[in-house]
Amino acid sequence: MKEYNIQQSRVGECCVTHRAFAPGENYYVALFETNGGYSRKEYCVEAWRNNPPENPVAVWKCRVPEAKKPKKTLQSINETLLNMFDELREKQDDNEKLFILALLLTRRRLMRLEDPTFEEKSSRTLVLYSPQRDESYQIETALPSQNRQIEIQNELAFILRGNDPKDFCAAQEHEESPSINPDEFELPDIIELPNEI
Repeated sequence: MKEYNIQQSRVGECCVTHRAFAPGENYYVALFETNGGYSRKEYCVEAWRNNPPENPVAVWKCRVPEAKKPKKTLQSINETLLNMFDELREKQDDNEKLFILALLLTRRRLMRLEDPTFEEKSSRTLVLYSPQRDESYQIETALPSQNRQIEIQNELAFILRGNDPKDFCAAQEHEESPSINPDEFELPDIIELPNEI
C-alpha cells in the first residue's frame, strides 16, 4: 500500500479568510497535487463560492460538529427536581403535579414518606421529610386523571433525561419529547399507593 504525504493548511479555519469555522458550519475541503505529494486546504462556503480553487484532485463538503451540551449529572437532575418541587409549593397552582413529583422524589430517596396524617377537614396529606435539607413538608393528596398523570409523567421523564424543565413546552410543540416508554422510566403510579393514604 502506497503512503501519501499530505500537507495541511491550518485545520479548522478557512485558508482564504483565516476565519475559524463555527460549530455547525459547513465548509469545503480540497485536495491538490503538489511536487511529490498532496496538499489539503479548507474553505468556508463564502470563499468557495466567490473564488473556487482551480484543478483540485478531490473535493468534499464537511460540517463542523455541533458543540455538545454536557450531560447533566444525577446530582444536578436531583437538584432540578427539588427546585421544581419548591416552585410548585410556592405557586400552589398545580397540586396534581406537586403530588406526583413528591412521589417521584420519595422513590428517588430524596424524600422520605413519614406517617400520613389526616387534618380536620378530612383532606389527605402526605408528610415528607428531606434528609438532605433536614426539612419536613406536607403535601395534599391530589389524584390526577389518567390523561393528566401521563402528561405529568412525560414532563418528569423529559427532566430525568437531563433536559431543562423550561424547554418542555417547546419540545412538546416540536415533538422532541415522545411519550415515555414505561420500560425506560419507573415513575410513581398512583394506582400503587397504599389504601391508608
